[in-house]
Amino acid sequence: MTEVQVPRLPPEVAHQQAVVLLGQAAAALMQAMVDRFGPEEAQKIVYPSLKQLGKEIASLAPELGITGKDALALSAITHLMEEQVLRVVGKPTDASSERVVKQVTACPFQNLPVDVCYAFQPICDGIAEVINPQYRWVLTKAIPKGDPICEFIWEKK
Repeated sequence: MTEVQVPRLPPEVAHQQAVVLLGQAAAALMQAMVDRFGPEEAQKIVYPSLKQLGKEIASLAPELGITGKDALALSAITHLMEEQVLRVVGKPTDASSERVVKQVTACPFQNLPVDVCYAFQPICDGIAEVINPQYRWVLTKAIPKGDPICEFIWEKK
């Protein structure tokens, strides 16, 4: 029997490819729902599941050493996921306990439909519900919409 020769990807390349493929899969699923139900109804359909995912992410905060309950703590959670898991490139441009603004210049999802970006709202709503419901996450700019950067804000309601 002949062996299949499988090349080995460097871990960094494998991670990058996984993020891109998962983003494309999410975009395809969202697009199918948008095509079938329209953008607003599609967001309503996925909202509960993505909010629950956010709650689960928030439950990891103590294990990650994040114990605060303010905008700095909330942004620490999302920045960790963005930068270390998704490999988003950006930096906070304003940070205080009541408000953190982050600007992103590169993201694995920047060439996908903006509906993929909107999927982060329920995730962040779930994070806020667990950590501190007095805060909210807002997407103010998005590269897929034609903005030069993406901008996220954690702020007190």
